[in-house]
Amino acid sequence: MRRLLSLLLLLLASAALAQAPAPQPLAGKTLGVFFALSVADVDAMSAWYRDKLGFRIASHGEAPNKIARFAILEAEGSIVEMIQRSDAKPLSKAVPGAKGAYEIHGIFKAGFHVADLDAVYKRVKERGIAIAYDLMPAKDVDLRSFTLRDPEGNLIQFFGK
Repeated sequence: MRRLLSLLLLLLASAALAQAPAPQPLAGKTLGVFFALSVADVDAMSAWYRDKLGFRIASHGEAPNKIARFAILEAEGSIVEMIQRSDAKPLSKAVPGAKGAYEIHGIFKAGFHVADLDAVYKRVKERGIAIAYDLMPAKDVDLRSFTLRDPEGNLIQFFGK
């Protein structure tokens, strides 16, 4: 009887934990996005993000230790940092046989939640930017999305209504 009661209490506690409400989001409503990319050519990548995605190059230069060149790009409260390190190498050389960044634990895609997805999609088409994954409903949230691939293969996803 004691075992049965213990089992019943354990099951009730497990059910209560499973039904517990999610905590309030830590950051609340965000004002933008930040991500950093390790790139092979910081000048070419900065120019692509500027010319194709409308980012402004806020800063660029060389690290004091001369091991890296960098660029900081900004658009509508979002920031992209690019770093070109002399000791970095592409995924295909670092992990032979890997077909994509998704095969390695860690971040493999960055994205933006935008107010007007249709307007962003239209501008992407007008600028001739290749779309990796076309406009579709998002699977798990009440949004739609599409995804680009930058010149070095990084996936950039846009979400919106």
